[in-house]
Amino acid sequence: MSTSIAVIGSGYIGTRIITALVATGTIKVVIVSRNPNPEALPSDAVIVKIDAYTNRDSLTAALTQHRISVVVCTVAATALEIQTSIADAAKAAGVKLFLPSEFGTSTEGAPEDAPLFYGKAQVAKHLESIGLPYVRIFNGAFIESFIPFMTGLDVNGKFNIVGTGLKPLTFTSEVDVSEFVAYILTHHSPSELSAMKMIRIEGDRASLVEIANMYNKEIVYVDAVPGPDSELRTTVAGIGDSGAGSTGWNWILKADGSGETASNSGNKLWPGRKWKTIRDVHKQL
Repeated sequence: MSTSIAVIGSGYIGTRIITALVATGTIKVVIVSRNPNPEALPSDAVIVKIDAYTNRDSLTAALTQHRISVVVCTVAATALEIQTSIADAAKAAGVKLFLPSEFGTSTEGAPEDAPLFYGKAQVAKHLESIGLPYVRIFNGAFIESFIPFMTGLDVNGKFNIVGTGLKPLTFTSEVDVSEFVAYILTHHSPSELSAMKMIRIEGDRASLVEIANMYNKEIVYVDAVPGPDSELRTTVAGIGDSGAGSTGWNWILKADGSGETASNSGNKLWPGRKWKTIRDVHKQL
């Protein structure tokens, strides 16, 4: 139940979250970006161009000027470290809730030897250290884009599987993720959300073998997923095969959660929502 929300960054998921927030028609949405593209953004949103996210003074001034109560950070995985500066500015501006750039699988207790997740976990530690209320959204892999990426299906038309491919993974549509963020921010107070710390949502749950069989795709077992960014694809696939592709995963316990820490435990925050399944998004692969 916030009245003024700033979204930092306007990339892949950022633009979708901005659109969903504006569509509620109940809040002021401020886009803070280094390179905003007004043509790709809702005209009802306020755009603030900033030279650098690490410029704490100018960012604090912008957040203060627009009386921002919630900051949603959507910076890319390659720029996670700049969130400490953004968080410091948000704290100085009196922001009541900070959503760090998670929007993937669980990073709870992520170790240093899992850099794709460790950086996000470190941001959460910084938020704790400065006393800035926050909530982390774990949604797993985006249904729209990650299945071909994780399997190399876009390269040779096959499911190229690293490991067994039998571990269940969390998949959520980018539509559900963005609209979920908009829903909880307009139906729950910052204090209610910050008390949760971590919210785990799940649109669908399946292993790569199950998905391959669902679409009658040939399975080949490989040491590396083919295609551009093969190393990253292989790393992501390997993490999924360890069990860490579930939003209920706890890196410290090396186990999937249950009850309040289950992979879909956050779905209840959006009562009545019909979450999109893999089949809903992909009629064919």
